[in-house]
Amino acid sequence: MIDARRAARGGLLATAVLGGGSVAAPAAHAGLTPSQIHAAYGLPRTSPVAQTIAVVVAYDAPTAAEDLGAFTARFGIPACSTVDGCFRTVNQRGEPAPLPGPDPTGGKWVAEAALGVQTARGVCQNCRILLVEADADGRAELAAAVATAVRLGATEVATAYLQSDEDSGRGAYDHPGVAITAAAGDNGYFDGANYPASLPGVVAVGGTRLTLGAGGHYRGETVWNDGPRESTASGCTIFSRAPRWQVAEAASVGCGKHRSVADVAAVAAPGAEIYTSTPVFGLDGWIEAGGTSFASPLVAGVFALAGGVPAGTSAPALLYANFRARAGELHDVTRGSNGPCQKPLCRARRGYDGPTGIGTPKGLGAFRVAPADRLDARRPRVAVGSKSGTVRVSSRGAVRLSLRNENRFAVTVSARLRAGSVTFARSRTSVSIPARSGRSALLRLSSAGRALIRRRGRATVTVTLAVRDGGGHRATVVHRLVVRDSIGTVAP
Repeated sequence: MIDARRAARGGLLATAVLGGGSVAAPAAHAGLTPSQIHAAYGLPRTSPVAQTIAVVVAYDAPTAAEDLGAFTARFGIPACSTVDGCFRTVNQRGEPAPLPGPDPTGGKWVAEAALGVQTARGVCQNCRILLVEADADGRAELAAAVATAVRLGATEVATAYLQSDEDSGRGAYDHPGVAITAAAGDNGYFDGANYPASLPGVVAVGGTRLTLGAGGHYRGETVWNDGPRESTASGCTIFSRAPRWQVAEAASVGCGKHRSVADVAAVAAPGAEIYTSTPVFGLDGWIEAGGTSFASPLVAGVFALAGGVPAGTSAPALLYANFRARAGELHDVTRGSNGPCQKPLCRARRGYDGPTGIGTPKGLGAFRVAPADRLDARRPRVAVGSKSGTVRVSSRGAVRLSLRNENRFAVTVSARLRAGSVTFARSRTSVSIPARSGRSALLRLSSAGRALIRRRGRATVTVTLAVRDGGGHRATVVHRLVVRDSIGTVAP
């Protein structure tokens, strides 16, 4: 978020600090333009499917809609206004009125709103934009605004505020199927992590310094570090254990079993050119704003360009899975540090590190489920394992099926056994099977199945597996087995 201080810097008129990055009157429009962002990161300008990016701030940004109009006009981006329904502002309850009171900080929340809204639309130029304004800058109010954004249908939610790490409010920030990005912070390496970036359900976004070559093409990135209060944050969370998709990476940088920040990164400096007609620390008009407050909505926009996160899929889990499978589809930032420590928690290196996570965008491959990572209904690659084609009923009246998942992603499976018209057995809960792994499923016989096996001692059954991946794609597998009564009796 914005640190409300002023400083002379680089010959510019004045600066304030936006989460550590600068808000300044630019010299000859020195900030990055949407076209430069697209060229540097190899991004398209539009999403293939309808997406809504929500930006969550505190207090009212009264000219956000008009300022977005000035921004889109300047850079030749399709208009996004309240008239056509592309842009709207609501309070933390999802209502268009009353909106919160004015920003009491001198402009830091107004700048956050302008930077978030304009960056999101500049990156995804056919996305709808939803600005959700919390009543105040407290933890509860901002969490309520995030939950409202999801309830209103946001497919991506960008946050850029920083609070002390705490084990609360997780539910508001944990929504599989929605990419919620959070600024890692702009206070450098420290013993801890900023909230809500510390939560396992969000994508914690670090910051880099981007260098462009001739024609605006990507030349390289380093860890963003312009000083103690102007460098990307990283650290180990205090309250959150590393989620299963980050266990190895968190341990490798020294966080042990705790979650590490960041997950991914994007440019924090130079900042973006944005427009505000509401004064921000005495500045208005075209200003340059940066920091991880810039990187967070940028990454939210990249998720939107990729078509969003499939239903039921965790956005950070998707990133780490793609990092392991297709690391070449990210820029690996290997130079720079954000603090005095000598470990990868604060120093860039090959692969995962604290300041830049798994890397920065290089096209969309790391931000979407590739066709090869979706369940193929014609070839599900899930099977019932039985060399003899026979399974036996246990003394407790159950059948244990060995299931095998040969996909490179996890699936959930529920099973049903039928003998002719008789429902022989049915799984009571779905079984989760990791990638390229096996699991067993225990199915208790129905009363009809018990009667059948008592009479005949064996039955030929049709096994039907209902398979689903994390993106909600489904397939059906049908198999035939012989079920035998192994001891002649089945417990009632």
